[in-house]
Amino acid sequence: MKINFTKEQYHILLKMIYLSTWVGAREEHDESEEFFEMENYILSFSKAFGMEKYVDYDSLDDEYYASRQLDEELEDVIADYEEEVFWDKLCALLARRDLMREENISNYSPEQRFERLIEIEDKYHEYFEKFGLEKMKAEE
Repeated sequence: MKINFTKEQYHILLKMIYLSTWVGAREEHDESEEFFEMENYILSFSKAFGMEKYVDYDSLDDEYYASRQLDEELEDVIADYEEEVFWDKLCALLARRDLMREENISNYSPEQRFERLIEIEDKYHEYFEKFGLEKMKAEE
């Protein structure tokens, strides 16, 4: 099978591959090697699309890498993603902690636990939207 891309579509594909590899390919994950192989394959076509400014090649390892220019182009997307994940994770962890501290948790059905967890998470999201981390401090 053959797939044809315009230059613009290939540029979008480069960004998608970069972001997906950045998010999904970690050394401890089984899929990491497959992700890196696919990234290398897609990046290898950069010259054919006139996109070599977005790709660096290491001849010693015979591998292609996203260039600093592609990294800079996606810097804001990554920063926004990291911030969103930070707040979601923080609220989820705090909500889980608070739910486990509730005295009557053993009486909750799984559905009630989930609903209560979401309720607590929502309260943390509202709190952090209003105050950020300004009022947070370690207990002494």
